[in-house]
Amino acid sequence: VIRGLVSRVQPALDELAAELSETVTLAVPNSGHDFDLIAEATGPHVVGAAVRNVVGEHFPLHASSTGKVLLAELPPERVRELLPEKLEAFTSRTIVDREVLLRELAEVREQGYSVLDNELEEELLSLSRPVRDAAGTLVAVLTVDGPRYRFGRDRIPGALQSMQQTVGRITRLLWDAGDGNPAS
Repeated sequence: VIRGLVSRVQPALDELAAELSETVTLAVPNSGHDFDLIAEATGPHVVGAAVRNVVGEHFPLHASSTGKVLLAELPPERVRELLPEKLEAFTSRTIVDREVLLRELAEVREQGYSVLDNELEEELLSLSRPVRDAAGTLVAVLTVDGPRYRFGRDRIPGALQSMQQTVGRITRLLWDAGDGNPAS
């Protein structure tokens, strides 16, 4: 099932990566209130030894833009149950206070995307948007990330717009004519 999903959406990921010249990933929620990275595309800036395949890697929910989209889907009580009282710091900017994180998750829900800036790795900026089915259920998370020297905050509005177009394309690729039934 995953291989079929990846083969259908990979061209859309490749085009977004080429347009933004950054790395694009697609993750799907799993039964453990976590996510699995299933597909990746890299922009033309990535060459040689710099290529790092992240498919299959695990990232912390509280310190990844994908994880924040996933956590934003849950009620605050469930987030409190899932996450430890003191969250692990990966950089000086990682949110380690659950209440601060809960406020950010409310913002993610309201704005429809998450931004991660220097929270998982120094100088990494990451944006994530949810991919939903016709019923509004989160089925995947589209993420773009890159180094801040190239992918700075000034690029966020344009990147979010391009990502939204790609989310629409992925949705059309996965479901027939918006009827909510999986494409065959």
